[in-house]
Amino acid sequence: MRPFGPQVGNSEGFKQTTQRLAMLGDFRSLQSIVANTIEFIRMGRSGAAWNEKIHVPMLGLAVIQKSNVTVENVSKASIIQKFLLSSTPARNAQLNKGTIGYVLALRPEPGFREALLHFISPLDHKTFNQTKYVLLRTWPAGIFIKINEPGQSVEVAKIQLGIWVASWFNRVATIPREFTPPNVLSRSTLPFVPVLLVDRGKWDMFFAFNDQQRYDIRGPVHIGDTWSLRNAYRLLAALRHIVQWMVTDFRAWVEVCLDESKALY
Repeated sequence: MRPFGPQVGNSEGFKQTTQRLAMLGDFRSLQSIVANTIEFIRMGRSGAAWNEKIHVPMLGLAVIQKSNVTVENVSKASIIQKFLLSSTPARNAQLNKGTIGYVLALRPEPGFREALLHFISPLDHKTFNQTKYVLLRTWPAGIFIKINEPGQSVEVAKIQLGIWVASWFNRVATIPREFTPPNVLSRSTLPFVPVLLVDRGKWDMFFAFNDQQRYDIRGPVHIGDTWSLRNAYRLLAALRHIVQWMVTDFRAWVEVCLDESKALY
């Protein structure tokens, strides 16, 4: 009688079984997320409940296959004053905080973490990002997510997201690098940064640019929602593509930044 399941040494069979289990796990998780979304829309729940039961589990599914990317709550992380836009009116002091909900950040492995620690050690603000939040000092954040609070204007959420992104670009602009001839872009110029705005299970993506003269954000592109299982799968696929960008293009950009600064230290 043939034993049930893949045989020892049958790597292809083991791989297929693992993939099926992963697909089943995705299905069950998305089912739960969609069911919660429908219930929350009908009953009206707090922003904290939306995050706990819907938004964070969705982000967790997006990064589950990438151990070197983490979802981090930065709702209490403040922006270093130096990197805030000086043109922002004083009457918008509350908006100046630019608080968002979450970021996706690289989780440095041994070697990479030491390189980042060496990189920030001579800087006036010893952090790779625009905040002194401890984790983000050496965990480069590449995707920014604003969770709109129930009852809050979407326009206010966009402003806060824009302030966070602009301050991040301001921080990046101060990163030391080797001399670059005039009119030649540095190798470490990042072409764009994906930013996400989430409102009651609906996810929109924007692209933030630094064209050397001003910061600009274009969009939105609707990438899915958790209102139906079909749209939730679409959203998960889009988020996993973004996470893949984190571990390839964004990781490569961070490494270039580290390399360009070596000659200056």
